[in-house]
Amino acid sequence: MKPIYRNPLPVGWREKPLKDVTVRRRGYSWGKSQETTVPEDGVTPVIRIPNVREALNLTDLLYLRNVPAKALETSGVTRDWVLYVGSNGNPERIGDSVLISTDRPMVFASFLQGISTRDPSEILPGFLAQWMRLHSVHQAFSKTSQQTTGLANLSWSAVKRLPLRHPVDIEEQQGILTALSDVQDAITAAQQHLLAAQRVKTALMQQLFTTGIPGRHRDFRRIKRGVMPASWQMTSISRIADVGSGVTLNQDRSPRSNGHRYLTVVNVQRDRIDLTEERYLELWPSEVPSRLLEKGDILVVEGHASSSEIGRAAMVDEQTERLTFQNHLFQIRVNTDEVIPAFMLHSLNCERVRRHWNAICNTSSGLNTINRRQLRRLEIPKPPHPEQEEIVALIEASKATIRSCEGKLNALRTLKKSLLQYLLTGRVRVNIEAEA
Repeated sequence: MKPIYRNPLPVGWREKPLKDVTVRRRGYSWGKSQETTVPEDGVTPVIRIPNVREALNLTDLLYLRNVPAKALETSGVTRDWVLYVGSNGNPERIGDSVLISTDRPMVFASFLQGISTRDPSEILPGFLAQWMRLHSVHQAFSKTSQQTTGLANLSWSAVKRLPLRHPVDIEEQQGILTALSDVQDAITAAQQHLLAAQRVKTALMQQLFTTGIPGRHRDFRRIKRGVMPASWQMTSISRIADVGSGVTLNQDRSPRSNGHRYLTVVNVQRDRIDLTEERYLELWPSEVPSRLLEKGDILVVEGHASSSEIGRAAMVDEQTERLTFQNHLFQIRVNTDEVIPAFMLHSLNCERVRRHWNAICNTSSGLNTINRRQLRRLEIPKPPHPEQEEIVALIEASKATIRSCEGKLNALRTLKKSLLQYLLTGRVRVNIEAEA
């Protein structure tokens, strides 16, 4: 196992094996007949793996009937205990943890484990919780897990001797927790700002694609799914754009490093193309350039397990000569005399179109799909060109606000990650006198 510290033990700090300074609890196992999603009288909430996130998330709770009193003792959700993932199909989730800050009449599931400090006067439970979040510690938990029948299980014997490093002075431990708490408060505030900006964009798009620019129109007419300004037209995509299909991948088309960049459903996120995962594909000479994408082309997802993700669209915003796409994506190339590509993109991603796909999609083997004919028949509003440009500008301004919020949030998360590494290992010390 790799060392979890890169710096020597600081003066005034101590290291002890994890097993010597902690106590553990195991989760509760139950029968299917005990389950209910309704918080009725006499049931006990249960914390499961989906509830363990950056903080304890209680938005999706399962409830259990007839939980024995003994289980509430041995598997109860108690203040100052850390719950962490002990078994999961994804080894990277092993060791994900959350600190319980209040006593709750709950139990936690057997795929989770509980851990707390043996002596809180020696090591604060909150300090243990932050130590569990150190990247090197999390890696030790996840990388040493044992795989059985498709399930990764924590190996306690492999991690119980990990040296838990901590300041001897409890006040220094508290100073570290205060510094991390301040950053977390800033992260929480940044998350709220981001959510607010996203809600504003959603509401703005809802208005722009139904009643137009606020205060601009006085006369409206009713259409099949609501109203729209009387000066607008509704038109099918087939009248203003060409709709194409992508390249089918088979044994004769194995991706090669010198091929064309090949976009899949994973690359086409809503409103953006994500090139994090790159694939390449050889095209036959006869297919070039008809199979290559151009700046302004829009890609639409044909199918997805989640009905809310069908038809999500992204636009190629950079000119490239080596970009093609798979057959589970549709290509829309608009007639720019009729519609601005960015206006088409935002039309496809608006709430009205999402609801439309959700209502008419085909479902088979857990996959929701639309076909090329349905996409060509889809009707979108077509304001005059100048108003299209104004609508696009308003949406882009809203997106810029979201990007700014995302940038601040990512910067704060990076700061917290750095502080964890420096403060929890003693490479940087807090000034206790200044804190006082």
